[in-house]
Amino acid sequence: MRCHLLLALAFALLHISCVQSVGPSPDIAPEDKTDTPENTDPSGNDKPSSVLVACFSFTGNTWSVAQTLASISGATLYRITPAVAYGSDNSNYYDSSTRAYQEQYGPASARPEIQATLDGTGYDTVLLGFPIWYGKAPRVVFTFLDTYDFSGKTVIPFITSGSTGISSAASELKSAYPAIDWKTGDRLNGRSASALQEWLEGLGISKQSTDMTVTVAGKSFSATLADNSTARAFADLLPMTLDMEELNGNEKYCYLSGSLPSAPSNPGRIEAGDIMLFGSSCVVLFYESFNTSYSYTRIGKITDTSGLKAALGSGNPAVTFSR
Repeated sequence: MRCHLLLALAFALLHISCVQSVGPSPDIAPEDKTDTPENTDPSGNDKPSSVLVACFSFTGNTWSVAQTLASISGATLYRITPAVAYGSDNSNYYDSSTRAYQEQYGPASARPEIQATLDGTGYDTVLLGFPIWYGKAPRVVFTFLDTYDFSGKTVIPFITSGSTGISSAASELKSAYPAIDWKTGDRLNGRSASALQEWLEGLGISKQSTDMTVTVAGKSFSATLADNSTARAFADLLPMTLDMEELNGNEKYCYLSGSLPSAPSNPGRIEAGDIMLFGSSCVVLFYESFNTSYSYTRIGKITDTSGLKAALGSGNPAVTFSR
């Protein structure tokens, strides 16, 4: 996205826009609606997103589980990102000089700073994911819960770990935040997508009917829409075909003729299959995974990216989004 701002200006000057196929054409939210929070309805009525998957991950194992849970449930996915990243030395479990060791064995009041980019707490249920560090939840998880008040909300922890269970970490969190309605969580290492779906269904979290299909070069990919005002406004435009352009060897993008509501935040990492909104009108489909410092509003995600890169090719493909 390094070139998006310059491209946006160039496109505005040249009056270039992407082609949109025949389909419903409701009014797109005006520019003054672009700061609509993700957990509210663009009409102005409070409409909280039902499920948030919030996750801190160091090696990527927990993040992978979080992505699958969000994809299955259609939940909003949010990465808890430390203001200062943990270095690779923290992988040495027995090194008492590492930051992770000192935080976990230091004062319980330790609260490492995080990037506070979540747009609000308008969720009924939060799936809270993290690795187990020295038998406990990492202190950045406590910072997250201090920063955002989930009192009265249902929070269900899930973990990844080498062998440690969830009970001690869950007990500490429950004791620290008694106003939260904590439910029993689980260790989710190595579970298949179908097993994770069963786990969600056991919690009463079912797949939301927000699916869409992304078609390019005759190949169709199933995708889920995020549970936010941006995705709902995008869905109202479907079916829609966008003439997308190549950028940076990792994405295709297209500027819409109007704006969508947006609440951008930095995801920390882009994953292949992510469908994002850059600014208020640029739809981006990523086909590679990489770390990013840029901010986006999530529209949705392709659930199985097998063959996506090949279908998109190296040129400027026509991509159809439909429901």
